[in-house]
Amino acid sequence: MKKLIIFLLCVMCGGCTINPPSSLDQPKDLTRYTNQTYGSEYFDTAVVMQTYAEDKSQADELFEKVCEKMKYYTILFDKYNNYENINNVKTINDNAGINPVEVDQELIELLLLAKEYSEMSDGSFDITIGNLLNIWHEYREEGLLKNYGGQLGAVPTQEELENAAQYRGFEHIIIDEKASTVYIDDPNISIDVGGIAKGFAAQKISDYLEEIYPYAILLSVGESNIQLIHSKPDGSSWKVGVRNPEDASDQNGITILETFNTSTIVTSGDYQRYYVGEDQEIYHHIIDPTTYYPAKDVRSVAITCNDGGVGDILSTALMIMGAEKGLEFIAEYNKTHDPISALWVYDENNHPDLEGEILKGFYVIRSK
Repeated sequence: MKKLIIFLLCVMCGGCTINPPSSLDQPKDLTRYTNQTYGSEYFDTAVVMQTYAEDKSQADELFEKVCEKMKYYTILFDKYNNYENINNVKTINDNAGINPVEVDQELIELLLLAKEYSEMSDGSFDITIGNLLNIWHEYREEGLLKNYGGQLGAVPTQEELENAAQYRGFEHIIIDEKASTVYIDDPNISIDVGGIAKGFAAQKISDYLEEIYPYAILLSVGESNIQLIHSKPDGSSWKVGVRNPEDASDQNGITILETFNTSTIVTSGDYQRYYVGEDQEIYHHIIDPTTYYPAKDVRSVAITCNDGGVGDILSTALMIMGAEKGLEFIAEYNKTHDPISALWVYDENNHPDLEGEILKGFYVIRSK
């Protein structure tokens, strides 16, 4: 947590520029305040907000509102726990093959977005592989405990993975927008929205903050989902570092992404939520739906775009695709959508034959 706060402070004090400075009129004597919290009630991650405010009480009051909303979204997208007076992802999964479940409209919105981008990415992003992700979650949790004790973790068998992966498909997720219900028609299928939930929630909160608050804010949900709201009072750019996959203490990361106005930067990497298996391989949490195993070769992907939910999805999908397919995807995507940019990080001696640059021992490929 301390390393994350230091990292954000360093990269904010000052790439890839995507927007010119806005004309938002802000007082130049605003003070920057930092609020943070950590806990399972907030996607089991750190929430850090840096606010340009007139005084500390203004920043504190705003952060309380952010935490309230973050807690709501954490509950809504939870697949592990039940809560009173709200139907969430777990409720939907528990009622698979039994009954439709009435849910809040924002969960409907998330599922429709996930479906749209699953089709667009040819299944590189797929929330219906919940059973497959459950297998890896169990092995990862056990593997982490063994790693902490100096042992290597077990790896799922091919048979286990294939059995879990056969139960999937959006055709089994019946969404009734008018009735605000979701029904999984196969009791063997479950959904997992972990690849979109934080980014979607961060974007919803960013939209709320942009409406009610006139000054600049940086909101970080974990190290990987960063919302930049309004331009900075002095007109300088926002600067966000891309983490060094091998060195979390590298405060400036391996490169800097730069923007001026409201936008989002989302990263996915193999350095998050991983364990070391019996074969000495690292098994991280980004699972390729086509191979049933963690995505190979790419160390991380950073996305700069205008929507946190989309950024969360695409950081996962483009890590699974790799730079070759990913560059083709972005070229087509940007013809019809708000443009995005991406940056892939590979090991220096293991990367595709594409134009890139060596930074701190890594090979970095950027979209045009």
